[in-house]
Amino acid sequence: MSDCPTLEDMGILHPLQIDRYQVNSMANYDVLRIIYDRGESSFLPMTRTYKFPRIQKTIAKGEGRGASQTVLDINPCLRKAVDELKELLKAKKDKRTLAQSVLDEVQQLEDELSMRSAFIRELVKQLKEV
Repeated sequence: MSDCPTLEDMGILHPLQIDRYQVNSMANYDVLRIIYDRGESSFLPMTRTYKFPRIQKTIAKGEGRGASQTVLDINPCLRKAVDELKELLKAKKDKRTLAQSVLDEVQQLEDELSMRSAFIRELVKQLKEV
């Protein structure tokens, strides 16, 4: 089972290549634009755009009997897609942070090993002189 069923239903086959997204409103639509991080030689599109119609809801005004107002609300599919995108990008950022931490630790280990091996070499040179 996919971690991103809504994105998969939208036809997004490579969610790990998503770099960022934007949501804008135009008239009675919300527009989701997904920007991918792909190589220059890729034939796949760098962006994809999806239009979601706003949902009309009637809410009570509370001023009296039968008083109501029609409002436009965000499409539930768009809300789910944005939630999945937030989680996906958060996990991606966390992995990048973790990867950088591991690389920093490896560098510190290499520096320490280099320093210790130089120290041991110096001790061996001193032993040869005695």
